[in-house]
Amino acid sequence: MKNLYTLSIMLLSIVQLSIAQDEAGFTPPEGSTFNEDSSIVTLPAAQVSSLYSEVITFFATDIIEIEGVDLELTFVSATITGVTSTDGLDYDCNVEGCAFLPNAQGEVTLAGIPNTEGTYELAITVDVSISVASIPFSLSLPYTGDNFILNSVIGTDYDALNSFIPTFVLNVEPAISVGLEEMNSLSEVSVYPNPAS
Repeated sequence: MKNLYTLSIMLLSIVQLSIAQDEAGFTPPEGSTFNEDSSIVTLPAAQVSSLYSEVITFFATDIIEIEGVDLELTFVSATITGVTSTDGLDYDCNVEGCAFLPNAQGEVTLAGIPNTEGTYELAITVDVSISVASIPFSLSLPYTGDNFILNSVIGTDYDALNSFIPTFVLNVEPAISVGLEEMNSLSEVSVYPNPAS
């Protein structure tokens, strides 16, 4: 019975892993919260003057599907060129140059010691290489419509393309204060035992 239970858990884990790896996009760290359509993700909170380190996972399939677009967009690569957050935090990737290839999982780590409390929107910029009907294109996300050939394929609704990167929000809370009781004078200090003469 124990072996059957263990086998069931292993199969369930394999199925969940395969489902997770087939879904393109960013997966935020555990403890994140989402709005109704998952377009805004609030990361676990940070504290002023305390070490913060959280990992956002990225996965992209080789075909990009955009709602309302009949042509297949073939994903070639994506390079994260910037993550703007707050003073004291920086980003790093687990792949060289933050360049992600299709059907490969990557990680972006946001780490450091934040200096200022507040709510910050993380601006992630990405250079993406795609191919439309064997014609290569390069674009930057968020996309602002600067490629007229690509616009003829996707139309004027850039939100569908930009929705690949959700809006990440980070709340930096005040530092936790530790209370210390001050002594009035040294007369309150006693050294015991004191064998010295």
